[in-house]
Parts: sequence; C-alpha cells; structure tokens
Amino acid sequence: MSNKDKVLSAGEIIEHVWDSDSDLFSNSFKVHINSLKKKLAVHLGDKEIIRNTRGIGYFIAEEANNETV
Repeated sequence: MSNKDKVLSAGEIIEHVWDSDSDLFSNSFKVHINSLKKKLAVHLGDKEIIRNTRGIGYFIAEEANNETV
C-alpha cells in the first residue's frame, strides 16, 4: 500500500476515487467509509484498519501491513 500511515483528506480521497466535480459536503463519502469499515470488521474482528484523524482525514493503520484482507 503506497499511502499506508499517511493521512489523506476526504478531498484527496474523493478526487482520486471519484471525479473532481463530486460534492465534498455530501454525506455519501462518510457512508462509503463506514461501509468499508464494517466489511473489514467481518474479516478482521476488532482491528480497525481505516482510521480517522478528526478534522484532518483518514489513514490505513500500520497493523494493515500484517493482515491479509
């Protein structure tokens, strides 16, 4: 993973995943992140791989390096 442990803002993630015209204030981004977290929890249990740094962005935790998803 090239951005492991690097905090990316919601805007950076949206720009990379969706087109640049996407609405940053839409709730759909948070819904997608929460959906990914739930799907990962099914396979990894209590380990939270996608983490949030409040007011800054999201990152993939170091533990993700040791897990197979």
